Amino acid sequence: MKRLIIVLGLIGILTGCSFRPRSFEGVSHAQPQTVASLVGQTRADIHAHFGTPILSRTEKNKTLWSYQASSCALLVYFDETGICRHAETRGKCQ
Repeated sequence: MKRLIIVLGLIGILTGCSFRPRSFEGVSHAQPQTVASLVGQTRADIHAHFGTPILSRTEKNKTLWSYQASSCALLVYFDETGICRHAETRGKCQ
């Protein structure tokens, strides 16, 4: 997990200001009420809620999906079976 976080940090540094993330604001599907409610959902469930992630990274059978809003990011971690095992936000999410 540490290696994945380091790799994502390096990607963020290398992309700098030229990175134009796809926003998940305004997605028409009903949104989960809490980040914790994402745990246990499948990739298809998450995709139905938020659409295509701006970043998808797989390492050692674990996958990270990242979504970006104007002032925060949502990170969703899947295990090898495609089930969300952890989700977190970064920044000032409401």
